[in-house]
Amino acid sequence: MKTIPKPAQKYLKYLVFLGLSIAIAGLVAGFVSEKWSALPISLLVVGSLLMLVGLVFYLPQLQVVLQQRSTQVGTDAIVATLSVIIILGLINFLAVRYPSRIDLTETQLFTLSPQTQKIIGNLPQPLKVLVFDATPDPADKELLDNYRRQGDNFQYEFVDPQIKLGMVEKFGVDSAREVHLEYDERLQRLQTLSEQESLSEVSLSNGIERIIRQEQPQIYFLQGHGELSPDNSGENGLSSAESSLENAGYRVETLNLADRAEFPQDAAAIIVPAPQQELLEREVELLQDYLDEGGSLLLMFEPRTESGLEPLLEEWGVRRDSRLIIDGSIANSSLATVLVNNYGLHPITADFENGNSIYLLSEPLEVEEVEGIQATSLLRTSEQSWAESDLELEEFEFNPGSDIQGPLTIGYALNRQQTEESENRDKLEELDSDEEESESDSDEEESPASEESDSDSDEDESESKQDEKESRLVVFGNSRFATDGWFKQQLNGDVFLNSVKWLANTDDTSLSIRPKELKNRRLNLTVGQAGMIFWLAVFIVPAFGFAIAGWTWWRRR
Repeated sequence: MKTIPKPAQKYLKYLVFLGLSIAIAGLVAGFVSEKWSALPISLLVVGSLLMLVGLVFYLPQLQVVLQQRSTQVGTDAIVATLSVIIILGLINFLAVRYPSRIDLTETQLFTLSPQTQKIIGNLPQPLKVLVFDATPDPADKELLDNYRRQGDNFQYEFVDPQIKLGMVEKFGVDSAREVHLEYDERLQRLQTLSEQESLSEVSLSNGIERIIRQEQPQIYFLQGHGELSPDNSGENGLSSAESSLENAGYRVETLNLADRAEFPQDAAAIIVPAPQQELLEREVELLQDYLDEGGSLLLMFEPRTESGLEPLLEEWGVRRDSRLIIDGSIANSSLATVLVNNYGLHPITADFENGNSIYLLSEPLEVEEVEGIQATSLLRTSEQSWAESDLELEEFEFNPGSDIQGPLTIGYALNRQQTEESENRDKLEELDSDEEESESDSDEEESPASEESDSDSDEDESESKQDEKESRLVVFGNSRFATDGWFKQQLNGDVFLNSVKWLANTDDTSLSIRPKELKNRRLNLTVGQAGMIFWLAVFIVPAFGFAIAGWTWWRRR
């Protein structure tokens, strides 16, 4: 048998690389086409045979090369490089397959709030967000994608207003970049995007909450006794609380009971924000009747003020304490500022965990057990706090004889079914109505039996509805936490809004912590300060570094 000449053997070793290239081509052709036809299989077979032939002539030289030290070092480098590439590839594969995000911002700005997650997760019907913009903003798309991950009933679409003219007419779009909501055949314009106003979780969640609510609950702020006013802004104003309620889909009005003969029938909840003078006896009776009929009331008090509401509080077992709560747990603040991070098990505070809320000038509350009334402590102070009785001292200190050691309660939530008094009153009203009906029937010669049966069924339905009514009361020994200066501090706004929402008998599943807006961290520099920063960054600091480097070089010489 003839042997292959040595010059030919020298070139046959390169068949390894040719065969490897052909085999790779076959693999690529098969995976890309997803069809292992004759071509990719032939390429694999031919490539494998060429590699085997080439290895026969390459192995003797390969053994010599592998024994060299340079080859071993090079092999180690290749193995290390391949290992790093494989590890990075696996990390990227896992990141794409199981995506996870970490939000390191101070207020968790890029993480949807628990309230938003509950609203989207509990959508009973499909809701769609339509952004009339031909060129979507990546930040808006990322936010909407984050919403869509929370529930299958959330959808969104970017609409080109120049192409889909029918949708423009349907939603009444007047300008580009408008955002609209569609839910259960209801349409709502949300906002118009611009450089100054972008799509945010706050506006989107509030808009969704408004459109899914079939009607706007009516909230009244009681006035006429020196109360805090929603029409005022500043230290004694509730304008932030009012605007937050309106953004959440509530109608807000003020109410003066002194000139009213009866209570407004459309009230979902009444807020009494820190009265400074006593309410009239008739006004207190109206509030009591309102609660007895299944109403909801939010009371906020300032320490050592007379409200005239003691009969109402006594009926519910609530007692105000005239002492002032002192808490030194907040550094560099007044001792009368109370930090609360202990909350009761209640829908109002269910998601607060160990979050902080702050209360300036608070009085402790106590609750006695009353039959038929369920009371839950909402806000508990720390063990380092106490209720101070002597406010004339220059330096406050705990006195076991007259002061009360913490923890103390600042807020309570109470609820009860319709009381016996209200049921008796309903029965008397029904009797009066029956007497009036009997008198009218005696005057009339004929009375159809069908009308009587209809009226009886209507009365039965109204009675069953009355039996299902629940009276709700929330009492706070503090009012400043809801004012403009404190409303956006920590969880203060959430405490107020969740209380109103629970009182209005809306869905408890959406009670949670609301979205946080980006804090303004902008620094306003003078011309001199800007110039100083420029000289420090461009000349002084680099020159100092060069000087140290030169001095080090000179010493080593």
